[in-house]
Amino acid sequence: MRDRTEIEALVRDLHSVRGLMEAMRALEHEYANRLHVVDGLLEMGDVEQAKSYVSQISSMSRSLGEGLRARIAPPELAALLLAKITVAAEQDVHMEVTAGSRLERPQVDQAELLTIVGNLLDNAVDALANTPRPRTVTVQFDDADGVFIAVRDNGPGVPADKIEQVVVDGYSTKDPRPACGVESGWPWCGGSSTGQGEPWTCSRARRQF
Repeated sequence: MRDRTEIEALVRDLHSVRGLMEAMRALEHEYANRLHVVDGLLEMGDVEQAKSYVSQISSMSRSLGEGLRARIAPPELAALLLAKITVAAEQDVHMEVTAGSRLERPQVDQAELLTIVGNLLDNAVDALANTPRPRTVTVQFDDADGVFIAVRDNGPGVPADKIEQVVVDGYSTKDPRPACGVESGWPWCGGSSTGQGEPWTCSRARRQF
């Protein structure tokens, strides 16, 4: 017999690793596409255009990464956000971290934080499936009074008759699967819907640690 808390922690860790692996897969796919473009330009003898393209994408990637690190101190979280932005772009979803976001190194379990953020972002992108363009997801962080996370999308929103249910442990609108999803984050989270998207807010006060 093993303690349930230990099992749940292991499941959260596994889910975080799976999320990072999926994000890395998307990054690999994106970089492969870029290499194909460079290879094609070189094959056509357009060396200057290839140089310009490499310079452009390098500048964009560096700027995005530096911008995230300047606002989001935990390197694992900054890396996850960068990867999720790439994953979202593959699905024609524009994802961004708000300019005013700030998060130093919070005194929380890093694996749990990654799981919560990853699930909130995944759910926001999923909510935009089959919706008209533009599709946008924004995420906001604030550590002025604990850890504050808000994720918004411009999807259809949570149905009015489901709002009370979405914060019930184990509830999901998706196909049943082992309990390694967003429910692991609900002790932090509360939600609301305006009907114009899905704003979810998570917070944890410093005094709890």
